[in-house]
Amino acid sequence: MSDKQQPFINDLIPEAKQIVKARLQALSETLMQGVIGWGFEVIKHLAIFNGAGLAGATAIAQAAGTDVLGHALALKAAHYFVFGLMTALISMITIYFTGIRYLRYFMERSTDIMINVARIDAAKPGRWFWVSIGVNWTLAASSIVLFFIGAFCVMNIA
Repeated sequence: MSDKQQPFINDLIPEAKQIVKARLQALSETLMQGVIGWGFEVIKHLAIFNGAGLAGATAIAQAAGTDVLGHALALKAAHYFVFGLMTALISMITIYFTGIRYLRYFMERSTDIMINVARIDAAKPGRWFWVSIGVNWTLAASSIVLFFIGAFCVMNIA
């Protein structure tokens, strides 16, 4: 259906109004938990993995002593882990702000729907949201890739 064909909430029968309002409230609560949970749990693990890799790489670099190749590979790995940590941090921040921005947008649109100012599909995310999601996933994937590159550098030391 196009936007012009979508009804206002007052155009619905009373039972449908109640269902739409209940679903909008439930979705709002779910979005809030998702913003907090995903941004701080998944990305936190990327930071932990890269931090552990950095600790391991620096320990290997220090233990390498006079082994120039082992020392160089460990430092190279440490650089990848640092970039992975920075990417995870940037990703955590962008995910948080994308989620907060969409949550605010959704709450405003939901209110407009409930007071019959906007049509039912007004809370649909815009193009900016999908671009932001793409940026968030790209940053998270970059952190994972940097971790694996650093891990392969460490594996080449042996």
